[in-house]
Amino acid sequence: MNLDTGNVITIVVYLVSFTALFSRVVTSIKYIDEKIDRLEKKQDKHNSVIERMVVVEQGLKSVFHRIDSVEEKLDKED
Repeated sequence: MNLDTGNVITIVVYLVSFTALFSRVVTSIKYIDEKIDRLEKKQDKHNSVIERMVVVEQGLKSVFHRIDSVEEKLDKED
């Protein structure tokens, strides 16, 4: 294999190109990871709200049942 100036320059250009491409890929992966982390945090907040709403709905169901009972008692008294 002859390593004349042209071949050395070609190899150097390929190495620089590969390094630049690899750097860009690593940067993109870091950016995607950050976006995924933000989305996971938003999803956790959303899930927390849903869980709290389930508790509120159960409480409301109980309250409405009590109101119905009070209304029935009032209707019987009339």
